[in-house]
Amino acid sequence: MKKYLLLLLSIGFFACSSDDDSSSNGNGGQEPNQKNYFPLVEGNEWDYTNMVSSSEDGNNETIEKLSVEEELQTESGSRFRLSSTSDDANFSITGILSNGIIYKENSKLLLTGGFDLDLEDIEAFPDFGIDFEDLVIFDADANLGSIIFNDERDVTLPEFNNITLSIDIQIQSTSLGSMDSMEVDGTTYEDVISSSFVVTIEGTASVVVPPIPFPISLNIIEKQDFVSSVNFFANEVGLIQSETDINLEFADFGDQLPVELPDITASILQQLTTFNVTLE
Repeated sequence: MKKYLLLLLSIGFFACSSDDDSSSNGNGGQEPNQKNYFPLVEGNEWDYTNMVSSSEDGNNETIEKLSVEEELQTESGSRFRLSSTSDDANFSITGILSNGIIYKENSKLLLTGGFDLDLEDIEAFPDFGIDFEDLVIFDADANLGSIIFNDERDVTLPEFNNITLSIDIQIQSTSLGSMDSMEVDGTTYEDVISSSFVVTIEGTASVVVPPIPFPISLNIIEKQDFVSSVNFFANEVGLIQSETDINLEFADFGDQLPVELPDITASILQQLTTFNVTLE
């Protein structure tokens, strides 16, 4: 009789334990779905209004469509190629995203690619661009202020007019935390995260200035944030707003340099107007 009672108690205990496990996450024992701040499904589309202001061209407003053009199967998993209908904002976050391969890893959105610095009009910088690998665009689990990506490198450009230019480059992404909601172009989006993307540069020129017969070094670019972009992503939507500032200021050496180095200043505001996405 005692054995029978013990058996009944044991069955009841394990039955209750099983029920508790199933209800602990409210999803029949399965993990709840992760949040999705950039749905990557072939055919997903986002439409943006781009307001571009530059020291050269003044103010300009354009319409852009960003699309998930192609899914690529690799040994490391799915990778995606994005396309953009805009050629106006080379430094915009949509321009950067559509100039590489993008993918997800846990709570991160990463990009391998690069962008052209669009300095063809400056003789000293022909075909000068910046490449990066596994750049973290955002990390939904990162704390406010956390550095989520950092890369530093030195680049020496081909000699021109007896000038050798060396550029120190730092690329850094930082988590800017989350907010319950954000209004963009009259629409309120819930559950928003944000991050920044900054390219810092510093440049030194080695140049022969007659009558001095040997090269001298001139710090022609003081350390400065060349590209600074703050981006906002909404859960189950994607990129909803981006604010990008571009600034390149050269030191003034008068007639010591044989070429003209014009300063560059621009800002880009991108706001989502409509979107059509399917969740993974």
